[in-house]
Amino acid sequence: MAPATPASPFNCFAVAPPTDPNAPPPPPPDPSMLQLPPPLEGWYVSWQEALGKSQAFAESHGYRLVKKRSSRGETGGTQLKALYLICDRGIFKPSVAKIRKRPNRKRIGCPFDMSILWNSRQGLYQVRVRNPLHNHGPREKTPPREPSPGSNLPFLSEELPPRLGEEENEEDGEGEREGAEGTPSAESDAQQQQQQQQQPSKPAGKRIKIRGLRDVAVKAYCEWQESYVQSPLLKAEFRKARDVALENGLDLEQMHLDQDWEFFVENGVKKGIARRFIEDIGEWARLFEELSGK
Repeated sequence: MAPATPASPFNCFAVAPPTDPNAPPPPPPDPSMLQLPPPLEGWYVSWQEALGKSQAFAESHGYRLVKKRSSRGETGGTQLKALYLICDRGIFKPSVAKIRKRPNRKRIGCPFDMSILWNSRQGLYQVRVRNPLHNHGPREKTPPREPSPGSNLPFLSEELPPRLGEEENEEDGEGEREGAEGTPSAESDAQQQQQQQQQPSKPAGKRIKIRGLRDVAVKAYCEWQESYVQSPLLKAEFRKARDVALENGLDLEQMHLDQDWEFFVENGVKKGIARRFIEDIGEWARLFEELSGK
């Protein structure tokens, strides 16, 4: 018996054997499936960026991507090594604690499957589509549901009411100024107004509310900022701004409200990075709200 010849890497160029002319033609593909293209494969600096863009692409084409499983490698470190996504109409094995009594009729065994893998050689995350096929058409757009009475918590872009006592303090301060002895003269008032006009006032940001641990949110925000620059020096500057914020106990909500990027410049952060680190918090919060789906 002759030994088997090893497979050649060029077998992909081999000519296929002739087909039977009497065989029936294959059935035409479902037109609805052609409307569900897979997300674009490519390289990304962070897995958050790869996941966000893949989910946004899927939503714009009528389907949704959900997490199937993830892995942090054999050592179990802090860095994500692999993230596997499937269509929300696929089938996966739930844990015993999450088994429902009523089956989910939306899951019809969609075979779509993709992954986000860490490439240690490139130092980047790679998006790979393992099975681009769907067994259903695009989902119908449903109108947004009205929030329930119990879920009226302020979230992200919603303004929070003033703290208790702020309005009272303002009223008391006005009364003291009107009735206090030795009030400043008209000349000193004019000088103070002129000085205030000369000094540019910093725009105050609106109050936002970000769910989760505040220090973890600062770290995630820093990773998002790093994904938009290629230079290692600029990435290091964003990490410096992150460290300055954590060392001084600042969270994203406080930094967005203060808009004090000059504080980071005084602590050694480059001016452009400091401005980005403060002024982009609102945009990151909006994206976080959309991707979290809450």
